[in-house]
Amino acid sequence: VATEKVAKFVQKMPKSLFPLEVQATGRQLVSLQLTIHPELSEDISSALCAGLRHFTLTMAQSDMPSGDETMALMEGRLRAMQVGKALHNLKKRYLHYFRSAMRFT
Repeated sequence: VATEKVAKFVQKMPKSLFPLEVQATGRQLVSLQLTIHPELSEDISSALCAGLRHFTLTMAQSDMPSGDETMALMEGRLRAMQVGKALHNLKKRYLHYFRSAMRFT
C-alpha cells in the first residue's frame, strides 16, 4: 500500500523536481565537469538550479603558459580568484545556502 502511495505521489510531481538525466541513456546526472573561465558563476548557478551539487573543476593545459614559471604562477592565482568570485557571486543570486551541500573535485 505504501509503495502505491509513493508511486502516485511521484507521478504527480512536476518534471522540474526530477534529477537531470543523460538523454541517451536515461541515467541520472549527478556531477558536472566545468572549465574554469570568467563566467564560471553562471555555469554553477544554472547547475545548482537544475539540482546538481557535485562539480569537477578542470583547467585546460593549453591555456597555461609554458616555460615562464612566473606567468604560470600568476595564471594559477587568476584561476583561483575566478573560482572564489564564482562562489562569492552565489550570494547575489540567493544560492549561497547551497555552499555546504556543494562538492568540488
